[in-house]
Amino acid sequence: MLILLALVIGMLGHHSTSVILAITRLAALVLVSLAVVVFYSQSSRNYSRLNRAKVDGNWKEVLECVERLRRSRQTTRIGVADLELAYNRALALAHLGELDRALAEFNETAQNAALPTWLVCSRLAALYEAGHQYEKAVELRTQMVCEKPDMAAGWVDLANTLARRLNRPTEARRALVRAENMELTALEKTYVCYVNGVMFWREARYLEAKDKLETALNRLKPLAAKPLIGGVMMQVKSYLAVVNGELGNTVEARALFREARKYLEAHQEDELLRACQKIR
Repeated sequence: MLILLALVIGMLGHHSTSVILAITRLAALVLVSLAVVVFYSQSSRNYSRLNRAKVDGNWKEVLECVERLRRSRQTTRIGVADLELAYNRALALAHLGELDRALAEFNETAQNAALPTWLVCSRLAALYEAGHQYEKAVELRTQMVCEKPDMAAGWVDLANTLARRLNRPTEARRALVRAENMELTALEKTYVCYVNGVMFWREARYLEAKDKLETALNRLKPLAAKPLIGGVMMQVKSYLAVVNGELGNTVEARALFREARKYLEAHQEDELLRACQKIR
Protein backbone atom coordinates (compact mmCIF):
# COMPACT_ATOMS: atom_id res chain seq x y z
CA MET A 1 0.00 0.00 0.00
CA LEU A 2 2.72 2.52 0.97
CA ILE A 3 4.87 1.66 -2.06
CA LEU A 4 1.90 2.10 -4.38
CA LEU A 5 1.14 5.44 -2.77
CA ALA A 6 4.74 6.62 -3.32
CA LEU A 7 4.60 5.65 -6.99
CA VAL A 8 1.33 7.50 -7.50
CA ILE A 9 2.71 10.61 -5.81
CA GLY A 10 5.84 10.44 -7.98
CA MET A 11 3.76 10.26 -11.16
CA LEU A 12 1.63 13.23 -10.12
CA GLY A 13 4.60 15.41 -9.22
CA HIS A 14 3.97 18.83 -7.66
CA HIS A 15 0.93 19.78 -9.72
CA SER A 16 -1.75 17.79 -7.95
CA THR A 17 -1.41 18.63 -4.27
CA SER A 18 -5.12 18.22 -3.56
CA VAL A 19 -5.17 14.82 -5.24
CA ILE A 20 -2.09 13.69 -3.34
CA LEU A 21 -3.66 14.85 -0.07
CA ALA A 22 -6.86 12.97 -0.82
CA ILE A 23 -4.94 9.78 -1.66
CA THR A 24 -2.85 10.13 1.51
CA ARG A 25 -5.98 10.45 3.63
CA LEU A 26 -7.55 7.47 1.90
CA ALA A 27 -4.43 5.38 2.49
CA ALA A 28 -4.38 6.36 6.15
CA LEU A 29 -8.05 5.39 6.48
CA VAL A 30 -7.38 2.04 4.84
CA LEU A 31 -4.45 1.35 7.16
CA VAL A 32 -6.48 2.23 10.24
CA SER A 33 -9.31 0.02 9.03
CA LEU A 34 -6.91 -2.85 8.46
CA ALA A 35 -5.48 -2.42 11.94
CA VAL A 36 -8.97 -2.54 13.46
CA VAL A 37 -9.80 -5.68 11.47
CA VAL A 38 -6.57 -7.35 12.61
CA PHE A 39 -7.19 -6.53 16.27
CA TYR A 40 -10.84 -7.58 16.03
CA SER A 41 -10.01 -10.91 14.37
CA GLN A 42 -7.33 -11.49 17.00
CA SER A 43 -9.91 -10.90 19.75
CA SER A 44 -12.33 -13.23 18.02
CA ARG A 45 -9.71 -15.98 17.82
CA ASN A 46 -8.75 -15.55 21.46
CA TYR A 47 -12.40 -15.67 22.54
CA SER A 48 -12.86 -18.91 20.59
CA ARG A 49 -9.73 -20.28 22.28
CA LEU A 50 -11.10 -19.25 25.67
CA ASN A 51 -14.37 -21.11 25.09
CA ARG A 52 -12.52 -24.15 23.80
CA ALA A 53 -10.31 -24.11 26.89
CA LYS A 54 -13.39 -23.98 29.12
CA VAL A 55 -14.80 -27.07 27.43
CA ASP A 56 -11.43 -28.81 27.72
CA GLY A 57 -11.08 -27.86 31.38
CA ASN A 58 -7.79 -26.10 30.63
CA TRP A 59 -8.17 -23.30 33.17
CA LYS A 60 -4.63 -21.95 32.87
CA GLU A 61 -5.30 -21.43 29.17
CA VAL A 62 -8.52 -19.60 30.09
CA LEU A 63 -6.50 -17.21 32.27
CA GLU A 64 -4.05 -16.59 29.43
CA CYS A 65 -6.87 -15.92 26.95
CA VAL A 66 -8.49 -13.48 29.37
CA GLU A 67 -5.25 -11.51 29.57
CA ARG A 68 -4.86 -11.45 25.79
CA LEU A 69 -8.44 -10.25 25.37
CA ARG A 70 -7.95 -7.62 28.06
CA ARG A 71 -4.86 -6.23 26.31
CA SER A 72 -6.70 -6.13 22.98
CA ARG A 73 -9.60 -4.26 24.54
CA GLN A 74 -7.27 -1.73 26.16
CA THR A 75 -5.70 -1.05 22.77
CA THR A 76 -8.81 -0.92 20.56
CA ARG A 77 -11.66 -0.25 23.02
CA ILE A 78 -13.57 -3.07 21.31
CA GLY A 79 -13.94 -6.75 22.09
CA VAL A 80 -15.16 -8.76 25.08
CA ALA A 81 -16.54 -6.57 27.88
CA ASP A 82 -14.48 -6.15 31.04
CA LEU A 83 -17.23 -7.72 33.16
CA GLU A 84 -17.27 -10.88 31.04
CA LEU A 85 -13.49 -11.09 31.21
CA ALA A 86 -13.60 -10.70 34.99
CA TYR A 87 -16.18 -13.48 35.27
CA ASN A 88 -14.16 -15.87 33.11
CA ARG A 89 -11.02 -15.12 35.11
CA ALA A 90 -12.89 -15.77 38.36
CA LEU A 91 -14.35 -19.01 36.98
CA ALA A 92 -10.88 -20.26 36.06
CA LEU A 93 -9.51 -19.35 39.50
CA ALA A 94 -12.39 -21.18 41.20
CA HIS A 95 -11.71 -24.31 39.16
CA LEU A 96 -8.02 -24.04 40.06
CA GLY A 97 -8.84 -24.13 43.77
CA GLU A 98 -8.66 -20.37 44.44
CA LEU A 99 -12.33 -19.80 45.22
CA ASP A 100 -11.79 -17.03 47.79
CA ARG A 101 -9.67 -15.05 45.35
CA ALA A 102 -12.19 -15.64 42.57
CA LEU A 103 -15.07 -14.37 44.72
CA ALA A 104 -13.16 -11.31 45.89
CA GLU A 105 -12.16 -10.29 42.36
CA PHE A 106 -15.59 -10.85 40.85
CA ASN A 107 -17.45 -9.13 43.70
CA GLU A 108 -15.30 -6.03 43.26
CA THR A 109 -16.02 -5.95 39.52
CA ALA A 110 -19.74 -6.56 40.06
CA GLN A 111 -19.98 -3.72 42.57
CA ASN A 112 -18.19 -1.31 40.23
CA ALA A 113 -20.52 -2.30 37.39
CA ALA A 114 -23.62 -1.93 39.61
CA LEU A 115 -24.99 -5.29 38.43
CA PRO A 116 -28.53 -6.28 39.44
CA THR A 117 -28.61 -8.66 42.41
CA TRP A 118 -30.16 -11.55 40.50
CA LEU A 119 -27.32 -11.52 37.95
CA VAL A 120 -24.69 -11.36 40.69
CA CYS A 121 -26.36 -14.36 42.36
CA SER A 122 -26.30 -16.32 39.11
CA ARG A 123 -22.62 -15.65 38.47
CA LEU A 124 -21.59 -16.27 42.08
CA ALA A 125 -23.51 -19.56 42.07
CA ALA A 126 -21.47 -20.70 39.09
CA LEU A 127 -18.26 -19.79 40.92
CA TYR A 128 -19.29 -21.68 44.06
CA GLU A 129 -20.22 -24.67 41.92
CA ALA A 130 -16.81 -24.54 40.23
CA GLY A 131 -15.31 -24.54 43.73
CA HIS A 132 -17.42 -27.60 44.71
CA GLN A 133 -19.46 -25.57 47.21
CA TYR A 134 -22.79 -26.94 46.00
CA GLU A 135 -25.02 -26.01 48.93
CA LYS A 136 -23.95 -22.38 48.61
CA ALA A 137 -24.57 -22.56 44.85
CA VAL A 138 -28.12 -23.78 45.47
CA GLU A 139 -28.67 -21.02 48.04
CA LEU A 140 -27.66 -18.38 45.50
CA ARG A 141 -29.66 -19.93 42.66
CA THR A 142 -32.70 -20.00 44.94
CA GLN A 143 -32.20 -16.31 45.70
CA MET A 144 -31.86 -15.64 41.99
CA VAL A 145 -35.20 -17.29 41.08
CA CYS A 146 -36.92 -15.50 43.95
CA GLU A 147 -35.85 -12.20 42.40
CA LYS A 148 -36.48 -13.28 38.78
CA PRO A 149 -39.24 -15.91 38.99
CA ASP A 150 -40.20 -15.34 35.35
CA MET A 151 -36.74 -16.35 34.03
CA ALA A 152 -36.88 -20.00 32.96
CA ALA A 153 -33.10 -20.37 32.74
CA GLY A 154 -32.77 -19.66 36.46
CA TRP A 155 -35.15 -22.50 37.37
CA VAL A 156 -33.36 -24.86 34.99
CA ASP A 157 -29.98 -24.00 36.53
CA LEU A 158 -31.39 -24.55 40.03
CA ALA A 159 -32.86 -27.92 39.04
CA ASN A 160 -29.60 -28.92 37.37
CA THR A 161 -27.51 -28.19 40.46
CA LEU A 162 -29.96 -29.99 42.75
CA ALA A 163 -30.07 -33.08 40.54
CA ARG A 164 -26.47 -33.28 39.34
CA ARG A 165 -24.55 -32.09 42.36
CA LEU A 166 -26.68 -32.87 45.40
CA ASN A 167 -28.79 -35.89 44.37
CA ARG A 168 -32.03 -34.17 45.35
CA PRO A 169 -34.30 -35.09 42.42
CA THR A 170 -37.57 -34.30 44.20
CA GLU A 171 -36.58 -30.68 44.78
CA ALA A 172 -35.07 -30.53 41.32
CA ARG A 173 -38.35 -31.65 39.78
CA ARG A 174 -40.27 -28.92 41.58
CA ALA A 175 -37.87 -26.32 40.19
CA LEU A 176 -38.00 -27.77 36.69
CA VAL A 177 -41.81 -27.74 36.65
CA ARG A 178 -41.64 -23.98 37.11
CA ALA A 179 -39.53 -23.71 33.96
CA GLU A 180 -41.69 -26.14 31.99
CA ASN A 181 -44.74 -23.95 32.61
CA MET A 182 -43.07 -21.01 30.85
CA GLU A 183 -42.50 -20.23 27.21
CA LEU A 184 -39.10 -21.76 26.45
CA THR A 185 -36.58 -21.31 23.68
CA ALA A 186 -35.48 -24.39 21.73
CA LEU A 187 -32.22 -24.52 23.68
CA GLU A 188 -34.01 -24.17 27.03
CA LYS A 189 -36.29 -27.07 26.07
CA THR A 190 -33.18 -29.13 25.36
CA TYR A 191 -31.71 -28.33 28.78
CA VAL A 192 -35.03 -29.24 30.42
CA CYS A 193 -34.88 -32.58 28.62
CA TYR A 194 -31.30 -33.14 29.79
CA VAL A 195 -32.04 -32.33 33.43
CA ASN A 196 -35.10 -34.59 33.32
CA GLY A 197 -32.79 -37.37 32.17
CA VAL A 198 -30.47 -36.78 35.14
CA MET A 199 -33.42 -36.81 37.56
CA PHE A 200 -34.76 -40.07 36.12
CA TRP A 201 -31.28 -41.59 36.53
CA ARG A 202 -31.20 -40.47 40.15
CA GLU A 203 -34.57 -42.19 40.64
CA ALA A 204 -33.32 -45.41 38.93
CA ARG A 205 -35.88 -44.95 36.14
CA TYR A 206 -33.32 -45.90 33.53
CA LEU A 207 -35.51 -46.37 30.45
CA GLU A 208 -37.07 -42.94 30.95
CA ALA A 209 -33.64 -41.45 31.61
CA LYS A 210 -32.28 -42.97 28.41
CA ASP A 211 -35.14 -41.56 26.35
CA LYS A 212 -34.70 -38.04 27.72
CA LEU A 213 -30.91 -38.03 27.43
CA GLU A 214 -30.96 -39.35 23.86
CA THR A 215 -33.50 -36.69 22.90
CA ALA A 216 -31.32 -33.99 24.46
CA LEU A 217 -28.20 -35.27 22.68
CA ASN A 218 -29.93 -35.39 19.29
CA ARG A 219 -31.11 -31.80 19.74
CA LEU A 220 -27.61 -30.66 20.71
CA LYS A 221 -25.80 -32.27 17.77
CA PRO A 222 -26.78 -29.57 15.21
CA LEU A 223 -25.49 -26.95 17.67
CA ALA A 224 -22.15 -28.64 18.33
CA ALA A 225 -20.13 -25.81 16.75
CA LYS A 226 -21.59 -23.18 19.08
CA PRO A 227 -19.54 -22.05 22.10
CA LEU A 228 -19.65 -24.37 25.13
CA ILE A 229 -22.23 -26.76 23.63
CA GLY A 230 -19.52 -29.40 23.28
CA GLY A 231 -19.17 -29.54 27.06
CA VAL A 232 -22.90 -30.06 27.57
CA MET A 233 -22.81 -32.86 24.99
CA MET A 234 -20.04 -34.59 26.95
CA GLN A 235 -22.13 -34.38 30.11
CA VAL A 236 -25.14 -35.91 28.36
CA LYS A 237 -22.99 -38.68 26.87
CA SER A 238 -21.59 -39.44 30.33
CA TYR A 239 -25.04 -39.91 31.83
CA LEU A 240 -26.07 -41.95 28.80
CA ALA A 241 -23.05 -44.19 29.37
CA VAL A 242 -24.09 -44.80 32.98
CA VAL A 243 -27.74 -45.38 32.08
CA ASN A 244 -26.87 -47.79 29.28
CA GLY A 245 -24.60 -49.62 31.67
CA GLU A 246 -27.47 -50.03 34.12
CA LEU A 247 -29.67 -51.33 31.29
CA GLY A 248 -27.05 -53.88 30.23
CA ASN A 249 -26.17 -52.11 26.98
CA THR A 250 -22.47 -52.57 27.70
CA VAL A 251 -21.05 -51.96 24.22
CA GLU A 252 -22.89 -48.66 23.80
CA ALA A 253 -22.08 -47.63 27.37
CA ARG A 254 -18.36 -48.22 26.94
CA ALA A 255 -18.28 -46.36 23.62
CA LEU A 256 -19.96 -43.32 25.19
CA PHE A 257 -17.59 -43.42 28.17
CA ARG A 258 -14.56 -43.47 25.85
CA GLU A 259 -15.84 -40.29 24.21
CA ALA A 260 -16.54 -38.52 27.49
CA ARG A 261 -13.71 -39.76 29.71
CA LYS A 262 -11.22 -36.99 28.91
CA TYR A 263 -13.86 -34.35 29.65
CA LEU A 264 -14.84 -35.99 32.94
CA GLU A 265 -11.24 -36.19 34.10
CA ALA A 266 -10.45 -32.60 33.11
CA HIS A 267 -13.53 -31.29 34.92
CA GLN A 268 -13.06 -33.54 37.95
CA GLU A 269 -16.50 -35.09 37.55
CA ASP A 270 -15.61 -37.74 40.12
CA GLU A 271 -19.12 -39.12 40.71
CA LEU A 272 -19.72 -39.66 37.00
CA LEU A 273 -16.27 -41.16 36.54
CA ARG A 274 -16.89 -43.68 39.31
CA ALA A 275 -20.29 -44.56 37.87
CA CYS A 276 -18.85 -45.03 34.37
CA GLN A 277 -15.94 -47.09 35.64
CA LYS A 278 -18.40 -49.57 37.12
CA ILE A 279 -19.67 -50.47 33.65
CA ARG A 280 -18.98 -54.16 33.01
